[in-house]
Amino acid sequence: MVLLEAFGLASAELFQYNRENFQFDNEQRISRDVQKYKMQVERFELFREDIEDLVKLTVDKMDMYHLVSAVVLGFTTSIFTEGRIWGASPPSYIATYFMTIGCGWLY
Repeated sequence: MVLLEAFGLASAELFQYNRENFQFDNEQRISRDVQKYKMQVERFELFREDIEDLVKLTVDKMDMYHLVSAVVLGFTTSIFTEGRIWGASPPSYIATYFMTIGCGWLY
């Protein structure tokens, strides 16, 4: 009986031997994993911000192109409808004139 009691005490001592260090390491591992996940989330949020900035840059450039295109369209339309060629000009000059204005309007 004494032998079993000694065996029980020894096994309890073996179980408690490195338990405190194991629990401390386990807490550290969990904290490390949580920090890793937080950093991954933050990293992908930065990727999303970068993509959003690139798309915004493209949209802003297109807004500027739309403004310039509207001004060019207005000028070429007014030249097409109200522009007059005075005097006698060869037909090739007139064709070239209307072709360039038409190309500017299509642009």
